[in-house]
Amino acid sequence: MLFVQRQFQPKLSVAAQKILTHYYQYVRGHNNSVAQATVRLLESLIRLAQAHARLMMRSRVETMDAVVVVLLMEASVLGTGLLGRSGAGLRG
Repeated sequence: MLFVQRQFQPKLSVAAQKILTHYYQYVRGHNNSVAQATVRLLESLIRLAQAHARLMMRSRVETMDAVVVVLLMEASVLGTGLLGRSGAGLRG
């Protein structure tokens, strides 16, 4: 694990940067909840994409890394919404 951490410091490709930026702008424009999307969301998207690129042992964040992060975030939001509606939560 240390080898991967030291060897791979992924930089964003232009395509990945566009995907993450557009997704961030979409969330900012369509966020109806009380919690507002901040710059920290964009920073988190970038860090997650870099982590995925590291997992794939790449030194560059590619389009697929950005797409995986967007899907992960959407699944997280969907899962949170489903838990909130059921009222049960994780504790049952």
